Amino acid sequence: MSKYVIKVYADDREWFYVGEVGHGGGELDIHNRYSSALADALRFKTVKDATLVIKSQIPAKYAPKAVLLRKCPICNNDYGDYPAL
Repeated sequence: MSKYVIKVYADDREWFYVGEVGHGGGELDIHNRYSSALADALRFKTVKDATLVIKSQIPAKYAPKAVLLRKCPICNNDYGDYPAL
């Protein structure tokens, strides 16, 4: 499983970026590119990939509120800020 997830804070809630393409292959509109469920999140293999998406695909008003969730190598839980433990 990939390690990095993009979490965005908007409308006083946490949203997880699910990508621009739906299961059927069609492009999702801006309202369907986010989910309140972590399980729906698009996962990235590298920080570089996730950062590129934040810079290029997340609307500018939400990009400063985007956080990368990482997997802790010890407990395997997600974390967004340091320290992990």
